[in-house]
This record gives sequence, C-alpha cells and structure tokens, in this order.
Amino acid sequence: MVANTNQNSRIAIESASQSEITTFLRWNLDNYSARKRSSIRQLFKHWRQLYRRTTGKDWALEDQQDVNTYISGTLTNEYKLDTRISKKDVMNIDDVFLVLHHHWAWDTSNYPDPRQMLQLAFIMLICAYTASRPGALVYVKKNSKVMDKSTLTNITEGRTLGGGGNEDIDEDDEDGEEDSENDICDIGGSRVEGTSGLEETIETEGTSAPNEAVETLCYKHVTLTLIPNPGGERDLLAMEIDPEFTKGARRNYKRKTYCLYEVDDLIFDPVICMLTLGILDEAFEVDFASVDEIFQLRVLPPRRSMRLRWKKTWEERPIFRQAVKTSDGHQTSDTQPWQYHSFLYCLQRLGFKAGMMQILKPYNIRRGAGEAVDGIATQAQLQQVMGHRDAGIFQAYINERVQCDVQAAFLGRPSADALFKATAHMSRDIDPRAPTRLTDSEFVLLNTDPLVRDLCEARDNLTKEARRMHGSLKKAAAAGSPLYAMWDEIVHKLDNTKKSLHKEKLKEVRAKFFEQIETADARKQLDGLTLNNDDAVSQPAPKLTAERERAAELLLKSSRDLAPQDKLPHRIQTIQALVELCKTPGFAFAHKRMQSSTRYRFTAAPSPLPIVKLEPIRPTDKQLDPVDVSMTIATFPRYVL
Repeated sequence: MVANTNQNSRIAIESASQSEITTFLRWNLDNYSARKRSSIRQLFKHWRQLYRRTTGKDWALEDQQDVNTYISGTLTNEYKLDTRISKKDVMNIDDVFLVLHHHWAWDTSNYPDPRQMLQLAFIMLICAYTASRPGALVYVKKNSKVMDKSTLTNITEGRTLGGGGNEDIDEDDEDGEEDSENDICDIGGSRVEGTSGLEETIETEGTSAPNEAVETLCYKHVTLTLIPNPGGERDLLAMEIDPEFTKGARRNYKRKTYCLYEVDDLIFDPVICMLTLGILDEAFEVDFASVDEIFQLRVLPPRRSMRLRWKKTWEERPIFRQAVKTSDGHQTSDTQPWQYHSFLYCLQRLGFKAGMMQILKPYNIRRGAGEAVDGIATQAQLQQVMGHRDAGIFQAYINERVQCDVQAAFLGRPSADALFKATAHMSRDIDPRAPTRLTDSEFVLLNTDPLVRDLCEARDNLTKEARRMHGSLKKAAAAGSPLYAMWDEIVHKLDNTKKSLHKEKLKEVRAKFFEQIETADARKQLDGLTLNNDDAVSQPAPKLTAERERAAELLLKSSRDLAPQDKLPHRIQTIQALVELCKTPGFAFAHKRMQSSTRYRFTAAPSPLPIVKLEPIRPTDKQLDPVDVSMTIATFPRYVL
C-alpha cells in the first residue's frame, strides 16, 4: 500500500498543471497567515524543488513564468500581498563585540547548562569567521513539529519564553528572506497562566529518531594543528573547519576549508572555545592532564606540523549539542545535536536583552562577513566563501545603505570612512534601557481583550459542566468525555492567544521606546539636565557566580595589554576558567541581584595576573574626533581595561 501511495504521489507531481499549482497557492493564502509576496514565491520555489527531485528535470520554463506572473499580478492585487523587501541588517566587528560583551558580562538569561553559553558565543564566532549558513553548523530538524520543540521556558520564573523565530535558512533566493524571519520569539517572558516552568528545548535523553541522519558540524570537521614558531615561546595553534553539510552539498558538494587562529582579544578567539569543548568532552586522543600540557607541545623535526587528533569515538559526534533532562538533572547530551530553532531563540534573546532595536539573526553576521570579504577578495573568492553558485546572488546580501561615500566622491575629498561605516552598524541604535518585558499593568490589560474574555468564559463553562457530569476534569479525561476534549482545545487556544497578544504588545512597547527615547534624551540635554551612565544604566548589576565572573574578567581583558611573559598564562587561565564554568551545575548567575549603581563593574578574582576592574566609558570623558566614531559608536557599553 505504501508503494501504491508513493506511486500515486509521483504521478500527481509529474502531471500537475498550472491551474492546480495556482489553486494550491490560493488555498495556502486562504488557510494560512502569510501575506508577503516573497513567502508565496518561496512556496512556489519549494514546489519546483519537489518536482525536480521527483522527476529529475525542471518544471517547464513557460509554466514557471506564467505562475510567477500570476503571483505578481492576480494574487498580489487580490490578497493585497506585501511587496516590500526585508531590511538587510548587517553586523560588523563592533556589533559582535557588544553582543558578546553583554553575553559574558551582563546577561542573566537562563541556560539549562552553562556549556550552552559557550556554544552560543563559539557559534557566533564561527558564523563571523566563515560566513556559514546556520544550517551548516547546527541541526535543522526535518519534521512538522519543529516549532513545538523551539520554545524556551524561564525555569526560575516559570514563564514561557519561546515559540518561534522561524528564520528562512535559505536566504539566497532572489526574493530575500521570509517574513517569518522577522518574527520575534516570546523572549520577554509571557507569564502565561499554567506554565510548567520547564525548558521545552530540554529533551528527554534518547528521544531523537534513531534512524534520522544528523547533519551538523562534528568533531571530524574540525582540526587543531600546532604550527612551528621558531624563536617563539611556544608553537602556535591553528584551527581548520571543513563544513560538510553546506547548502547544495547533496547535489554538488564543493569542499572548502577555513583556517582560524589565535587572537589577542580572547573574547574573539575561536581556538580557546574549541580547546575548552575538547577538554570538557575528553575528546582528545592524547589524555592531557592539564591545559598547560597542550601549550608545552612543540613541533620537532622532521615534522612541520602536529595535529591534536580526536578520539575515534568522538569524530562523528556533534560539537554543538542539545541540553537534555536526565535523572541527574539538566545537562548537555553526549550525542544529540543542538537544534537550529533552539540556537536561533538563544541568539534572538541575547540581542533582545542587549537592547538591539532589530531582531538579531544569524544572517546578520553572515552578511557582515560577506561585506568584509567583498572589500578584500576577488569575485571568485567571495563566491567560494559565501557558497554562492553565481556572482549575482550576493546582491541579496548587500546592505540597503550605499556602501560608498558618494558625497566625498562628488566633492573630490577623502572619504570619511569611519563616520560612514558607523552609520551602517546595527549597534548604533542599541540601548540597554529598552524594555525586555511588559509591566504588570500592561500584562493585566491583556486579559481585557475580548477574545481572551470569551475564551475564559467558554473554558469556565466547560469546566463547570465537566465537573457536574464527571465529578472532576481528571475523571472526565479518563472517561474520554467530549467535554474534556472541548475544554482541552479551548485551553490551548487561550494559551496561544495570550502568547500572541503578549508578543505583539511587547513589540509595540519596544517600538514606542525606540521611537521616543532620542527625542526625550535631546530634550533633557536642552533643558540643562546632564545625561550620564547612571541614567542610562539604572538596572542593578547582576550577581554572577564566581566561575562566571572569573571567565568574564579574563575574556574581556586583552592580551595586547599584557607583558609577553604573561600572555600564555593569561590564555591558559582563560581556558581553565571556561572549563570550570561549564562544569558548574545550574545557572551561571546568582538569582538574587546585588544592588549597585555601576552596571559593568566586576570584583577581581584571585589570580597571579593583575585583573583590572572594567569601567564604562562615559560620553563626556573625551572629545570625539570623527575618525574615532567607529570605535565609540556605542559609548557606555564600551570598556577601558
């Protein structure tokens, strides 16, 4: 029977006509909420891919043109489809720094396992240094229930924190991204009644489908190599990344290997992250007794390099892995890969909590990497890095802000590059004062929505009737009562309605904040009220755990400011601090916050190296020169060491 079903499906696909496809697109518009023309074109593209996969040939070109004309004309006019192209926000080095700094120094978001914090920072660096699509690094679950697995819940407060952020991971289409990519997760904390307080992304160990191929970045795709450094204190570590599951790899696999290396600013160092994960997993073939032993190794003749090989049992295992619930509590699985939508939610939540006006997405980083490479590489090299089949695709990645100084060109003057680039930063609008959740009064008002009241009334009536007939809801469920089925459906609808209203209201509140804050600040200045960091940073500083505080201190201290003999001990201590942090059970911050007026100050942990307290740069500390604007675009989140 299965064979007959497959055969019938093949026949239906092969014989599909123009009218059937346009009817399908119209049915989709009638039954689903998509109202962007690019979404309908994407749906049509998926159909063509299915046809090609089934028949081995392309759908007739004339039919493709006719359907595209029908979408652009009839469907667009009849359904009033949104024809605007999504904004192409770009993250550069300053933007990534601000987000990573918030991640390590200030973010109090809940993680089931501190290792997830390191994974998030590491994957951001890999996205920046390889311009990889997220689907090449984490696991894209291929089933219809993926969104049900993408929610995060605030464990300590029992508030649902998830529900979406369905980013189009195939952005190279001529129409750009899906409109759903710009949908924000419920990262403000829904405070929905009846939430269980458990992380829905924490899966029970062993629940993954055993026969499903895991396409994600594994240990075998990463090589750590010692390179000789004659005359140096030690040999240097390089890291090669050979992503296997890139877009189009099944059709036409083109192998490419990226070489990453150590940097003095440890917050940007990918090698430290990889060493930490390898030590945590005990994945090295050599059983290193300490971090020091790794840096004591030297490449001796006749060898010109030395690979730090992985154990055979770890080569096929994912580097980025999912948190699971076990009998011992929550911990990172040894085998289950990190789900794409879990990663996306954590990334969006980080940008949200950092005060970014735009929704943070992996493609923001990919575009930034593409723009950086475009400025130094040939067209062929750019295509190789970005994984594009032709040069024209990169046009979909270009920032809508013109990337050349036309004014300077016309005036015949040198370009104001620093000021010009600063205007294109995502971080130029960042403001940590932006609300991250609704106030109690705003949340209470959501319950006055007519639909919520109607659903509550229906739920209460069904509850009374079920109790009258069966004695309790539990007995009604056991008896298989239709009343209980109706009650359960109403409860789910009520829960989803509250989440939707909460999400929309939070978006409205944040949009209003960013719309009004600049005018409010300007009026304060004109009224003679001096703005200072205490106004901008009114929230109390988080009380980090000792392990988290130690790791943040070391990561944020640049090795460039150290004496040559102190650089290696600093690097070793940083790796040790990250290992200890990731081994710490529970969360990486204390639940009780200390009351402090200085948001970014840390207490130095005992160390043989001098640890200097971080001080925020105040806007009045120095007179800004236009050429320094790119390095001071967001002044109060910057730090002096």
